[in-house]
Amino acid sequence: GYRVEDFSASAVSGDRGEKIKHTCSTSRGPVGRAVTATLLVLVVFSFTEYFIHYKPIRESQMLHRIVDSSPDYTSYSTYLDDFKRALAYQTFGDTDVRAQMAVVSKEILRSKRFTDESALKFIQATSTEMEKQVAANPNNIEYLSLLVNLFNDIAKYEPSFIEKAEIYIKECLRLSPDYQWVYFALANNFLIKKDYDNVFLSVKRAVALDPGKDEPQFKLALVAILTSRESTANKALEKVKEIRMAKDSEVANGKKPAFSVKELLSLVDTSAGAENFKLSLRFYKEIIAVLPDVAQYHLEIAAVYLRLGDKVNAIREAKKAAEINPSNYFPVIEDFINSIDEPR
Repeated sequence: GYRVEDFSASAVSGDRGEKIKHTCSTSRGPVGRAVTATLLVLVVFSFTEYFIHYKPIRESQMLHRIVDSSPDYTSYSTYLDDFKRALAYQTFGDTDVRAQMAVVSKEILRSKRFTDESALKFIQATSTEMEKQVAANPNNIEYLSLLVNLFNDIAKYEPSFIEKAEIYIKECLRLSPDYQWVYFALANNFLIKKDYDNVFLSVKRAVALDPGKDEPQFKLALVAILTSRESTANKALEKVKEIRMAKDSEVANGKKPAFSVKELLSLVDTSAGAENFKLSLRFYKEIIAVLPDVAQYHLEIAAVYLRLGDKVNAIREAKKAAEINPSNYFPVIEDFINSIDEPR
């Protein structure tokens, strides 16, 4: 056999050259062709392995590093650069990267940090990436729903996104007209536009698709209150109770309330927003039945009584708040009571 250096150009002379020519000609024979084919297969295999396994793994590792390091980022520009580096791998893992970008964008919007120019650029980049994903997969309802959620969130602060979200909602409806989530997304879009009647109709349609779930029924109750449809709200709340009693024996036996305090507070706020203070009073009473020793709720129900012209109960509840927490509430209660013409 020949050493590797024997194949240099300077070594090709005389018998050595003839032997090399013979070797080269042999490589074009059956054995040589088999070796060449094997090498080609190995090259293709290595190339395929790189794209099928290595690149997705590297992208996934980078995404995990970004997520784990989230609290340490001090600039959205750096944050965005790292996401772009992950997307540069261009694998099926891009979907997860974009979804995480949407999570960060939602947090920026929730905390109203978009006044920071780098945060605003992050949201813009996320929108572009999400639209790119939908353009490449126009019939993928999952990608469309992620984009709709993001655009609805942006639309709360940037009205130009209301119509953009609506366009993609219509696409969702075209692809899946019986998908309950789409009608809630449509309701959110109408809510941003303050078109409350269409909010109600959209939620009603969503509930009709699956009336056996308690959360959609509760949402229907909220929007019914908002649009002054109290009888519909009461029916929906009764349906929620019925569903929860069937699922939970403690609710059925009265050992546990059908509604959480958080839910009752949302009913209070919606009722007050619709200026239905009698309904607000009803829900405050349910809250106090669960949490009788929270001074704040007694003070709040006192204000509702006052709005209803019931000064006696307003003063009684205010005094109750002061009894429960005199150090924090007595000065406030004193001012509240002094502001009322106390009946004698």
